[in-house]
Amino acid sequence: MENVFENFQSSLRAAKEAENPVEMAYALCGLSYAAEQAFDFQKSREYAEQALTIFSKVPHLRGKIESLLHMGMADLKLARFSVATEMFMQALQLARKHGYLGKEMRILRRLGVLELEQDHYEKALQYLESSLSIARSLNHLRGESRVLRHIA
Repeated sequence: MENVFENFQSSLRAAKEAENPVEMAYALCGLSYAAEQAFDFQKSREYAEQALTIFSKVPHLRGKIESLLHMGMADLKLARFSVATEMFMQALQLARKHGYLGKEMRILRRLGVLELEQDHYEKALQYLESSLSIARSLNHLRGESRVLRHIA
């Protein structure tokens, strides 16, 4: 895992030197993911917040959605369910507004997982079925299998 952190930190340094804010923000998203995989959810959220700040200034819509997803996942893992819901709903609104079906599929799946964590099975199933429907319409087999894993 340290190698992953080093790679993203190296990417962040290079992006700073090149004064490339989009690459800086994506490196921060990578660090957020790496921190999540290392179970450091607070650090994951901090990196995602930094990325969101940059993506909001640039502006970079897909990056903004990605940052909100990372923040939502960190909040989910930290059992801050209402904050996670807020992050996911912001991301969902942006994805729907701009027609990003792949992102919408991911967000709906994560909302389903969030509801499962809270034992809200009916609401979870609604989100997961919506995600599954999009995955099938896109012929996105990986997305479909990820959703089915949670429905089973």
